[in-house]
Amino acid sequence: MNKLNGIIALAAVLAPLAAAVPASAAVDLVTNGNFETTSPLSFKSDYTKHGYGTGDTSKGTGHDFFELGNNPNVDNTSWISGGDHTTGSGKFMLVDGSTSGTKRVWYESFNVVAGQKYTLGAWAENFLNKNNSTLHFTINGAQVGSDLTLGQAGVWSGLNADWTAGATQTITFAVVDTQTASSGNDFGLDDISFKPVPEASTVVTFALLAIGGLLVLRKRSNAQANA
Repeated sequence: MNKLNGIIALAAVLAPLAAAVPASAAVDLVTNGNFETTSPLSFKSDYTKHGYGTGDTSKGTGHDFFELGNNPNVDNTSWISGGDHTTGSGKFMLVDGSTSGTKRVWYESFNVVAGQKYTLGAWAENFLNKNNSTLHFTINGAQVGSDLTLGQAGVWSGLNADWTAGATQTITFAVVDTQTASSGNDFGLDDISFKPVPEASTVVTFALLAIGGLLVLRKRSNAQANA
């Protein structure tokens, strides 16, 4: 293999490494996306917060309610018994789904940068195998990514999407449940995230340039020696 082919082969191996730092290393713009801090609330909701299973009688009738807890069955004995997505023992959002199909279960506002790509994520599970909830993300009221219809009760499913900011601005990132059934439509929500996708790794990029430069210099040196 000649030196030029060697450079091409090396670049093919190292180029994927230059694509990006793992998204997990990026700073999450969502505050308390795992719901471990329950007071004060770090997010907003079109639903009403109340104390399921704690003697709180504020629920009244209807739906559109949520609580932050660590076991759905404690709050409602018809719901599954199980832990959060993060650790299995922490807190998460326990939701009695709305019948409107448009109310925001959870939302938070923060600043984004024009041209920056972001990765959006959340985890959700059904509490009942009846009228399973269907969730999606919105940014400033417009849907981003596909719908996720939750499956078997007690099984966590990931909701994911990518989005690129068109302008530097403050946006509102939300999770919406589009199921409108009055029976069932109960679910858990956990580990919500909104992270910038890091730029290409400058370390690997410079390494590629350095290796290429050294090979070019070596070629010139060999050419001069043979002249």
